[in-house]
Amino acid sequence: MSSEIKYKFDLSNRPHEFLDKSILQSAPELFKSYSHALIIVLDFALRSSEMKSQPVVDSQGRFLASKYDFQNRVLLNIDHHNEYASKTKDFSTTHQVISAIQEKIFNPIDPEKVVLVNHDDTDSVLSLLLSTHRNVPSKVIDLFAEAAKAADHTGEPNRLANLIDSFYKTYDLDHLIPLINLLISGEKLIFTDEKIQQKFEKYETQPELIKDYLSVVLKNEQSQYGEGFYDVETKILRLSPKDKAIDTSRVLPITIQMDLPVSIIMTYSILDSATNWWKISLRAGPSFPKGLTLEEMAKQLNLEQFGYGGRRDAGGMGRYHGEKTITPDRLSDLLHQFLLGVR
Repeated sequence: MSSEIKYKFDLSNRPHEFLDKSILQSAPELFKSYSHALIIVLDFALRSSEMKSQPVVDSQGRFLASKYDFQNRVLLNIDHHNEYASKTKDFSTTHQVISAIQEKIFNPIDPEKVVLVNHDDTDSVLSLLLSTHRNVPSKVIDLFAEAAKAADHTGEPNRLANLIDSFYKTYDLDHLIPLINLLISGEKLIFTDEKIQQKFEKYETQPELIKDYLSVVLKNEQSQYGEGFYDVETKILRLSPKDKAIDTSRVLPITIQMDLPVSIIMTYSILDSATNWWKISLRAGPSFPKGLTLEEMAKQLNLEQFGYGGRRDAGGMGRYHGEKTITPDRLSDLLHQFLLGVR
């Protein structure tokens, strides 16, 4: 990083909030909960409602947001998982925010604005910072765009993405943001949490670890990084990594980068040992049936009964309270039979 970049991000006095990821809200509900003139919802979809939205596109015709109007107030849902946004290659929510600000679709320092996110991965954090700060240097914008692309699409090594993902699920922006400021200015990173530092150091070699892990599992051989199984017939890839240096959120971008013959990536863990409720993550891989989305498949299989939630090509079981749980083996069988029927 260049030492010439001197810019400090600070979320103090910049209205923002982390919402409960397990509760999917609609635009009318958010208008009721927040009195701000402008509500910006980043990197997650809203529950459908009778309230209609209008698509917002940039000068290149790329989808940026769904716009809701209510009593002279506006809600912008900026989410790259939207059906229209997902058609744009290597486009994340961070890129949408960059374009929206450049085209003056919203003012990042609007005093009547609140920004809402529901998770703290690389794309959410970067888009949150950009949507709340003005006059961000072009070099920083480029760094953010590259980090979001690496985290969501290419799987390429990226220190900024590694840093943010080291804090994933901690929601600890108070300690993360000062480190981001140090990183973009080229200064030495000073960690106050040894576990976070160790995780960051492991992430530096993570892409190679994941590639090794995938190459072994695709042969249905034993990996030192965890368990796994590859269904050769339907190309379903089941993963249960044991090594904490393997972040499953990074698997899909690397699968795409390596152009692996994978239809669905399935990772899982027990959410609550007391209830034995399974939490299983699903991602559509490079070989997922064309013209079909994971969300459509979930509806056809009635996966909502198992607490399925998600959007377009990413989702999971146990995200919401369902009627019952489902084991990884049973789910794998359901997916196997479904994919056989759509070939």
